[in-house]
Amino acid sequence: MVAHVVRVADGDTIVVEAEDGQEHRIRLYGLDAPEKNQAYGTEATQYLASHLEGQTILLKTIDHDRYGRLVSLIYLIEKEPLNRKLISSGAAWLYTAYCHIPDCEEWLEDEAKARQNGIGLWHYHDPTPPWEYRHR
Repeated sequence: MVAHVVRVADGDTIVVEAEDGQEHRIRLYGLDAPEKNQAYGTEATQYLASHLEGQTILLKTIDHDRYGRLVSLIYLIEKEPLNRKLISSGAAWLYTAYCHIPDCEEWLEDEAKARQNGIGLWHYHDPTPPWEYRHR
């Protein structure tokens, strides 16, 4: 689906308007960004917004989540999935429990490099993954 990004809700969720005028909430596939009130949460949201707000994107929907969002790979026209860029820049974790496409292996390596180099959220000592934060 080709869509226009209306707004960025947080570091891993966006709202788009499809060509038919219908709005959809999109959860980025294979990653989990810090919550807004968590360390690096605001920065992760800003990072995503700096790449997507106002852009026309291509969505490849993989699944639907329990909240009715489309879980999708996001492509800026003629580029790699933005999902990978968020992980490699330290703006999100690879969500290994839900990342099952072949690309996830490379994304895991990207996360390890970001972690090793202290990029993004990895400059914090022992950051709490969002799924653990929400569970508490």
